[in-house]
Amino acid sequence: MARFSRVRTVKNKALWLKAHDEAMARWVSNVLCPPVVATFFAIAFVSYIVPDPRMSWHWMIFALLLIALPPLAYVIWLVRRGELGDIHMPVRETRLKPLSVMMVWILVCTLMLQKWNAPRSLDLLLLAVLLQISVLSLITLFWQISFHSAAISAAAATAVAIGGTTAWPITITLLVPLVGWSRVRLRRHTLRQVTAGCLVGATLALLVLVGLLPFALSAEAK
Repeated sequence: MARFSRVRTVKNKALWLKAHDEAMARWVSNVLCPPVVATFFAIAFVSYIVPDPRMSWHWMIFALLLIALPPLAYVIWLVRRGELGDIHMPVRETRLKPLSVMMVWILVCTLMLQKWNAPRSLDLLLLAVLLQISVLSLITLFWQISFHSAAISAAAATAVAIGGTTAWPITITLLVPLVGWSRVRLRRHTLRQVTAGCLVGATLALLVLVGLLPFALSAEAK
């Protein structure tokens, strides 16, 4: 009797998940969108790399306010004007304008932070973000690749490369298939587009952040 009750409970939970999977996918897609992933990963990355916690938090708060808020406000403005479907930019043809503005703004911020002698690890992080947006934007000219998958995969690949197989890198890695599922479930992307986003995001992150990180740290130590 107890076994039958457990089976019935599991079945009811499965039915509930099936009935609410679209709402769950939308929640995952919103919470783990590229700006949110990039923000939290930037905080973790710079805090992990910069030895002085006070200096890392000082620069991170300043840089995030400078870098993240203006492009986000611009995207929200475009949504309210009806030029974008939502902040995730679901229509490929409407992505190029806001993405171009983001790339120019990140480049300007990078130059300003270099002039203000910001930590080299922060410069490196901005370079990785700029390169990733540039490559994804180029692909977007002819194909709708998943920015969500690229962002979470870049974070996971860098976390594993730097932190190894400890708890937090593994946790981020487990979010990769969850984000991919949400994009496919919401019919925003196909499985191929999600997979391509994962490959591009992880590859670029490893090339820039992991490949150039030792040089950035050595320059910072001088």
